[in-house]
Amino acid sequence: MGAARQRPLIDLALLIATAMHLRSGATAGVEHGVAPIYIGFSVTYGHRLIGWADVRFAHRFAGGPAPSKPYGMTYARLCWGDVVRTSIAAVIAGGLTALLMWWVNDPAKSEALRQNYHWLIIVWVIELGWAISSLIWPRRASRDESATASQHASHSPAKP
Repeated sequence: MGAARQRPLIDLALLIATAMHLRSGATAGVEHGVAPIYIGFSVTYGHRLIGWADVRFAHRFAGGPAPSKPYGMTYARLCWGDVVRTSIAAVIAGGLTALLMWWVNDPAKSEALRQNYHWLIIVWVIELGWAISSLIWPRRASRDESATASQHASHSPAKP
């Protein structure tokens, strides 16, 4: 089984282990709240994070091309895509948190899980602020990228 196929099983095993530990009488702590947040992050950012790491590993150790750095509106679109991804991750994590609190069925023992909602809101607001800043202060191309672009432009034939 490939790593991509194992990830949902690992996420499910983590959720079940957390739920069973809480149901056995454990009082929820930060470690229990991390499970739903991790799963939300894993579902929404997992493939992208693996691709990001693959490109950098290939460049560093296998002679692959240098990773590109987006700038301008391309970068802004990526930032707004992250707002959408983070929103989906927050909905997943919030839903799983609610499911765990329902499963425990003891507000005193699941009180720590409520903190997830505060963290999800904080992370989402930071992500939104980052995306807004990408429009106000757009990322510019580095000097190397600008030089390469102008070099390509000077060697291309003029358009009529």
